[in-house]
Amino acid sequence: MTESVAQCLRLKRRKTLCVIEGINAASYTSSHLISATVESRVSKYSLLLDFFILPKLTSNLPARPISTALLNTPKETILADPSFNSPNCIDLILGAEIFFDLIKHGWVIHGKPMDIGPVLQNTHLGWVIVGPVPATALDRQERCMSAVTTTELAKISELEDQMEQFWRLEEVHAKAPYTLEEKMCMKHYELNARRLTDGRFTVVLSLYGYCV
Repeated sequence: MTESVAQCLRLKRRKTLCVIEGINAASYTSSHLISATVESRVSKYSLLLDFFILPKLTSNLPARPISTALLNTPKETILADPSFNSPNCIDLILGAEIFFDLIKHGWVIHGKPMDIGPVLQNTHLGWVIVGPVPATALDRQERCMSAVTTTELAKISELEDQMEQFWRLEEVHAKAPYTLEEKMCMKHYELNARRLTDGRFTVVLSLYGYCV
């Protein structure tokens, strides 16, 4: 779930640690999650889910406008997202653990089975359109592909180890007491170091074993 939607809902947040990994090993960390109820606008279906909060989930999807005139979508079909063909922000992503719970009986394939075309799948949230679309259905720009990330809970112990190493590097150690030789050198410097009128310093050369 995006941070902006979480702020609008004003639900209680819980601290957590979740590393979200995606294409090219890109990873992002979510430190809070909220519980929210997802309700269908076309049925009585609802489900309470936990959502990890991130500043942004993905870029606007679809990447480019799609012409619905060439998709031949049945007029009586109630879509889960009536504006699916227009690029828009993605506010939340539903996990794979509830995917099959959303699916209902009923699907439609456009064209022949071997033709390139989207599939209409009936769900509790309404009909969804998935799959490739003909190049002519796009706005005559190059097509692109998008990918969905996978989520893995990070181990708290690993984080604690990393934090411990960090603080160990940043720790300021107390100075060890001077040895006898170091004390003798300090005393010799204090007693014999002088600054000359021209700004230079002079100090009496001491031979080891004769310092007092």
